[in-house]
Amino acid sequence: MSAMLYAERYGLELGIEDKEAAMVIEVELHTEFIKLDALLKFGSIVGSGGQAKQLIKDGLVRLNGVIVLERGKKIRPGDEVEIALEPPVKIAVKATPEP
Repeated sequence: MSAMLYAERYGLELGIEDKEAAMVIEVELHTEFIKLDALLKFGSIVGSGGQAKQLIKDGLVRLNGVIVLERGKKIRPGDEVEIALEPPVKIAVKATPEP
């Protein structure tokens, strides 16, 4: 399923500029971790927790290459989240640089 069709099906607005090219979103964490559903909202992949829950429930989200079905999964700096849309969306989680 394409990113655009999935977005239309679930009423999502993708927070990206080029909806046709492969997408990589970099997110800097200011905390030790962020929960998966919150990351999807923060990364502008979904607009609500319910939409994040549906993506996860549908098995479309991978954490470091492994399908994740737990929306409260803790995501830490160095992790990579991939959303199996067409084109795929990747979120690279980085730590905030030290001053």
